[in-house]
Amino acid sequence: MARTMVSSVLAVALAGAVCVPAFAEPLQVSWSDVTGSDSLAHAPSFFRDSLLELQLRSFYFDRRNFDLTRAKAWTDGGSITYQSGLLGDVIGVVGAYYTSQRLIADRDEGGTKLLAPPNRPLSVLAQAYMRTDLFGQELRAGRQLVDTPLLNPYDSRMVPIAFEGVTLSSIPDEGKSYDYTFGYIWKTKLRDSNTFVDMASALGEVRSERGAVFGMLRFRPTAELTATVMDYFIDDTVNTGFGQLEYRFPKYDNIPQFTIGLNDIDQRSVGGNLTGSPAFWTYQASGLAKAEMNGLTLGVVGSITGQGAAILSPFGSKPNYTDLQQVSFDNAGERAIGGIASYDFGRFGAKGLSADIAFVKGFHAIDPIKRVEIEDRAEYNISVAYEPEEFLKGLKLQARFSDLRQRGNARVDQTELRLIAKYTVQFSR
Repeated sequence: MARTMVSSVLAVALAGAVCVPAFAEPLQVSWSDVTGSDSLAHAPSFFRDSLLELQLRSFYFDRRNFDLTRAKAWTDGGSITYQSGLLGDVIGVVGAYYTSQRLIADRDEGGTKLLAPPNRPLSVLAQAYMRTDLFGQELRAGRQLVDTPLLNPYDSRMVPIAFEGVTLSSIPDEGKSYDYTFGYIWKTKLRDSNTFVDMASALGEVRSERGAVFGMLRFRPTAELTATVMDYFIDDTVNTGFGQLEYRFPKYDNIPQFTIGLNDIDQRSVGGNLTGSPAFWTYQASGLAKAEMNGLTLGVVGSITGQGAAILSPFGSKPNYTDLQQVSFDNAGERAIGGIASYDFGRFGAKGLSADIAFVKGFHAIDPIKRVEIEDRAEYNISVAYEPEEFLKGLKLQARFSDLRQRGNARVDQTELRLIAKYTVQFSR
């Protein structure tokens, strides 16, 4: 009954819903407001500084595939996360349990990544790690989320990508000109799975016990310039590197603020090559130029991919500028160019309401094995987002629609609709 009630409430919200910024402020609730007294005031720091987060999530997904099949599901669920304070100012724990339960999901309409194949429920303890602060750094050991350009949660469904390993990261500080994360990951759990598997197995077709060593450094020599470098290496499987430069020009009155960016992904098979495909080397370079003024953003994007292979990216969202809702335009040899636009309606009193559109055209892609051309493709995206700032704070609504077009298929266009509702509450002292 409780789950049905939550689902009904979220369904009503979805009926008028529309898109949400990637990061939204949760509703903050004090324990004293719940209990009527500050009972944690004199408790040990392990309990006094603890935080509990509850997120309810409902997701409707409907994609009509090129091959005339359909990927469709409506799910509800969410997550509960507990973060303790530091025991003796030294060590703490974090745990997070995620679930995705089907409301509408036929077995022959899988592929949404909202559920485990073929549309089975997801329930998993995706985070369970110990942490400690060391000289302005945080050391984590266990199941955790990692936030880097190539390894990240890719939290665009019901359950994020999680990793099992040891990481050392700088603690965010506005006074610092750098951030970094280094570590070793031996297992990962993909978005549509309840199971952690070793990194090489997630990337290829051969089971192995190989993990990934990785490192990421982000440096801001000036307020306008940000440089990022990263690499991860899986023995006998793949080595993937990434570099990016972004420059945000100073802002002046009555003049648009301009941003330009360039990045490159370099990827190659290594050693015994457990990827399940022939040995390869490839890359994807992409660029961005955009202007922002009075809530309006306009930009152009483009990319070029090496002819050796398509980019492999099972461990997170792609950092290239031509990454859209359905594809990243990263087939072997593919060139792509497009445009983006977004608008924040806060200037007209609709605080929290925004919309964006994007279009990218890909061409000259090839099959890297047969060395024959692949049909050109184009993707059109539109999304609308709403996040209340006061009343119903913590609620996030979004609607996203994509039309991917490519000749040579049973269907010329592959359409995808996503409707998402989230509500997040954090309890702390």
